[in-house]
Amino acid sequence: GGILSFSNNSVSAGSAFITWDGNDSPLTVDHTGLGGFYLTQGGEAIDFEVEILSSDLSGMELTLSVFDMNNNTSTLSRLFDSAIMTQRVEDFSFSDFTGTADFTNIGAIQLGIFGPAEIDIQIGSIETFVPHAQGPLPVPESSSSLALLSGAMLLVASRKIRRQ
Repeated sequence: GGILSFSNNSVSAGSAFITWDGNDSPLTVDHTGLGGFYLTQGGEAIDFEVEILSSDLSGMELTLSVFDMNNNTSTLSRLFDSAIMTQRVEDFSFSDFTGTADFTNIGAIQLGIFGPAEIDIQIGSIETFVPHAQGPLPVPESSSSLALLSGAMLLVASRKIRRQ
């Protein structure tokens, strides 16, 4: 529900990083911090979606990096050659990443934000999603639900046998 605001002053270019890697030092990336998170939802293609609220100058660059538990990395960068004055959503498709990270065994994710002098940037939500999905993904029934259903069917069958 928050907004990330990033600004460079008039004489410097800067960068910012948002890192998802567990509860540890904010100064380094812990490549095993997420413990092997499975991002691909059983093989489904998933994208990152970054909501850009504004960027008052051209030259903003967003770089997403994915680190797996085996120290492999995949990255995807996007440079914006014009200002963004109205809200827009950018999709970063897993299939466009370069590198060797295993998206079924993620240890850390990092978003880098880079910009020239005097740029002001606002980022809204950052999410993952399955493109072209028709509603939420189906949730498989647990084994206890199947056992309960089997037990109920046996009870009905035994009552029918007793009646006969």
